[in-house]
Amino acid sequence: MIMAARTPYKAFPLHKIHVSLTFGSRAPFRAGVSSRCCVVSATSQSCESPSGSGSGPQESKAQSAVDNDVGNTLMGQGIQGTSPASPSSRQFSGHSGQASVSLKSSKRTRLVHDDDSRVILKGLSMSELTYVLKNVAQVAQPARIAQRLFSAMYDVRAYIYRRKKQNAMPGLVASWDELEGHINAKTLDKLRRTCTLSGLVTLEDVQTSKDGTAKLVLRLDAAGKGASREELMAAGSTVEAVIIPDGAKRNTLCVSSQSGCGLNCQFCATGRLGFRGNLNACQVLEQMVIAARHVADHHADGQHNMLTNVVYMGMGEPLANLEAVKSSLEVLCEESVATFTIHANKITVSTSGLVPELNELMETTRAQLAVSLHATEDETRDWMVPVNRKYQLDELIGALERWFPKDDVGANGATNRWRSSVMIEYVLLQGINDTDEDAKRLAHMLQNVRAKVNLIQFNPHAGTIFATTSGDASARFRDMLMRSGQREVSLRVSRGDDENAACGQLAAGGSVDFAVPLSDVPARFQDAVVL
Repeated sequence: MIMAARTPYKAFPLHKIHVSLTFGSRAPFRAGVSSRCCVVSATSQSCESPSGSGSGPQESKAQSAVDNDVGNTLMGQGIQGTSPASPSSRQFSGHSGQASVSLKSSKRTRLVHDDDSRVILKGLSMSELTYVLKNVAQVAQPARIAQRLFSAMYDVRAYIYRRKKQNAMPGLVASWDELEGHINAKTLDKLRRTCTLSGLVTLEDVQTSKDGTAKLVLRLDAAGKGASREELMAAGSTVEAVIIPDGAKRNTLCVSSQSGCGLNCQFCATGRLGFRGNLNACQVLEQMVIAARHVADHHADGQHNMLTNVVYMGMGEPLANLEAVKSSLEVLCEESVATFTIHANKITVSTSGLVPELNELMETTRAQLAVSLHATEDETRDWMVPVNRKYQLDELIGALERWFPKDDVGANGATNRWRSSVMIEYVLLQGINDTDEDAKRLAHMLQNVRAKVNLIQFNPHAGTIFATTSGDASARFRDMLMRSGQREVSLRVSRGDDENAACGQLAAGGSVDFAVPLSDVPARFQDAVVL
């Protein structure tokens, strides 16, 4: 029996939601919603039972709720659901043995197939994976097999441990052959015929800079049935992901969400490529799988061999591909089985300022937020970050005041303590946005926002018209910003610039075949640029 208060979303903070499970005569088990980045949305008023891990009556009853929810999201793809539940409903799992929160989703789940019409499993949530195993592969004990497969696809600790013990359950697997002896042969045969472990990404090159930063050059493979037009556009193109080591204990992965970018920020090499297509959730996650293997394989001491942070700051605007980003976040933060072991407060999604999508990300995930601001006046930002022409600074800052208020009370009265602050990214361009007046305006703009400002050294690339602000001028800007009331300010040290792996330099393997011209430079900045 599931008991949950039918309270409108606006009335309760997610971190305070609790449900009770009662099985037979046992006392109710009180379960909190996962503390990691649970993907939810703003319109739900109900809770349903989770996918179980066994095959008994508890699994059957709990799994039927999953089927009711997930089945209808997969309708229209040759897969029939098992009940007339709302087609917009989607199940999201929390801890193993706890109830999942079933919330309305604005988009229906898509099954993507490979060229052999096999379902691509990477990118599916636990409940979606369970549904596919039951209704497509038609395996016995689908919930149990789903947990094994989820771990096999994403468990970095299992990958590391197997090098010591060859017969251990594998992790970060790339093919069904790796699971022989770990999954029943009959079940494995069904999986081979109907599903694939392909990540639709091929590692083509690794370029390592002097400071240890590693740029992964990746080719996107084609998907088949179920892929969107934008995902089909990206097939065959190249994207880049960057592994940034920081001391002995931190390895940050910067992942791409699009091939190229359609926003044409004037100082960014990726924007000059133009939009070449979207990655699907499978391809976003496969970057993490490939990077996790690389980090594990290239740490001789065997101690600092896992990714610790993930930032969606690579090629593309993540919020312009929100469906894939949210799906990848859900998998990344699954807690019912071992995965990448990265907590939500170590996962950051960056945006140039797509305000409606920013609000949706805040409402439906618990990832951290970074905003690429770069200017303090609309006239300047309209030129530097053209999306500002649609969502001007007042609207963008207003959204940040809603989600990151200085008084620590979030939207609709809910606390936002799992998001301590928003990261404001500000690239310093000589003579453009690095004056004392800019620093004062920036501090005033953020006076009601709980923010950390990250000042970024501009990293030149082929074809740029901008110059880098000097170290002394950068320090002066920082000091003026702090004296003006912005207390948390940092100066980012450039990493990987000798291999074109630094911020703003990702351009598909170093290509300078820019498809998008620069915008006209405003008259007042003519003397500050090199034309």
